[in-house]
Amino acid sequence: LELIVLALWTDSTRCITYMLGNSNSRIVFDFLGITEQHHYLSHFFRNFSRSNLESLLKISLWHMEKFDTLLTKLKSHQEGDGTLLDNTVVLYGCGTSKTHVGRNYPLVLAGGKNLGLKHGAFQRVEDERPFNDVLLTLLQRVGVETERFGDSEGSVDQLMA
Repeated sequence: LELIVLALWTDSTRCITYMLGNSNSRIVFDFLGITEQHHYLSHFFRNFSRSNLESLLKISLWHMEKFDTLLTKLKSHQEGDGTLLDNTVVLYGCGTSKTHVGRNYPLVLAGGKNLGLKHGAFQRVEDERPFNDVLLTLLQRVGVETERFGDSEGSVDQLMA
């Protein structure tokens, strides 16, 4: 995470993709005291037990703590008329939807205040809207002139300030 902040702060890059752990892999978060695979735990509705749910929540909390660390570091660096976070779009998401398709993803959108993104509210996008609509909106906010991205149907106006 420190390398990500350094790369953005030094303008070595303006685009980074980072995966903390592939939830579809056989990864076991044993350093958190968990013995089951993350993917197995993610199907808690089939494998329900209080212990499995607590393990899944512990993994989710660890992921969110890392996300918070990244945002805090981005916010600590001044850049132009704001912070590095104000000038950077950070999309936190996961591969968990109700149906394992590119719809209904729980996402957190942070940063980008100086790019015209709206923050501070829960936004529910229509259930059948493609995830690529969110990505199209972000591309347009960072200056990419395009009307489509993959199976996108249009930009998501409710994400813009």
